[in-house]
Amino acid sequence: MGVTEGLKKDHELLRLKLSFIEAAMEVAPEAQFALREMCFSLARLLDGLIRREQQVLAPYGGRLGALRTSHLAEDHADQRVTLRDVNAVLLGGIHAPVSTIVPPLASLIKALREHMAEEEREVFPAVERFAGEDAPAEALAPSAPAITGAMTVNHVLKVHPRAREIFRAFDISCESDGLHGLEELYWRRGIDVSALLKALNEAPVVGHAMAGDAS
Repeated sequence: MGVTEGLKKDHELLRLKLSFIEAAMEVAPEAQFALREMCFSLARLLDGLIRREQQVLAPYGGRLGALRTSHLAEDHADQRVTLRDVNAVLLGGIHAPVSTIVPPLASLIKALREHMAEEEREVFPAVERFAGEDAPAEALAPSAPAITGAMTVNHVLKVHPRAREIFRAFDISCESDGLHGLEELYWRRGIDVSALLKALNEAPVVGHAMAGDAS
């Protein structure tokens, strides 16, 4: 799972919330109280998104560039101010002129959508690239393919870097048993194939020769 997957899910929720608010705006002031609750909820949702965004992007701020990170922060600051002003009007109840908040709210929705689109288009791919570059060698190393009972001993030796030592622990001869499938070893030799498959599939492969190196 990528480091920005959580933020992308936050964006999905935020877009859904914005769609609901737009629908309520179309029938304002009849939906004034519903609109007020939606906008208060939007404020909480936006605050949470900003916190998570800061946590995810902070380690890569230097490589993203000061100009871009400053621009994103300024966007959020402006969005919070607009939303705070909108909520202040909505708190006025039935006497509040709801029509006055429609233009700034529409502008806020447009700005949020543009902000999310910019992040998904430019920032998130860069962060995923940086995260891949920073990943430990163990995480990047290729792993052995899944081993099944239908594979022969010889086949497993070719694709699994630790097969020889594991076979040795189960008293399997890499020479005389080479043509036998692993499941055959149960009725030929009484070997616990389930335990053998578990050992092969769960064995760490980092630091050992990869497929094609086993002899």
